[in-house]
Amino acid sequence: LAVAYDADRVSALPTVGRVSMPQFAGYASASATPCANLLCTDRAGLFNWMFGRSANYARQPTIVWSNGGPGSSSFYGPLTENGPYDVDPSGGLVPNPDGWTKAANYLFFDHPLGVGLSFPFHGQIAHNKIQGIDELYHALVHVVARRGLQRSPLFLTGESLGGSYMPLLAQRILDGRKR
Repeated sequence: LAVAYDADRVSALPTVGRVSMPQFAGYASASATPCANLLCTDRAGLFNWMFGRSANYARQPTIVWSNGGPGSSSFYGPLTENGPYDVDPSGGLVPNPDGWTKAANYLFFDHPLGVGLSFPFHGQIAHNKIQGIDELYHALVHVVARRGLQRSPLFLTGESLGGSYMPLLAQRILDGRKR
């Protein structure tokens, strides 16, 4: 049974209401084999959320953001730094007037497995950065395919440990093209 194309669409958020930009959130397999469903109940999955710049997001550039776990969930970026929302003093979401979605799509993953909303399957977690990057690479490939982003230029960005993950992910992407 195939999962509906828009089954992972975010249509509304608390304190925001209906969202105007296309948004998709869910899990992507951390292995070469895709998840059988949106919850990734059959294998380890990395939580991801993509904020589309416009209705024509598939042809827009895409920023892949990482705050770099295990010390921090990548939720920190889209909700307090450069994403489309800020958290106001009452705990509600408000639009970020300086969010990067003004220029590009914004995609983040909670990674490595076990950070934020991402979960290992039967306790399987990455034992080193290279294994964690391989899991992030597979999840990225699945999201790119699901969202039709094959023609979207990717910009890999991050801070903290994300600053070491993104160059490794870039190398893994280049290596994946050779395979």
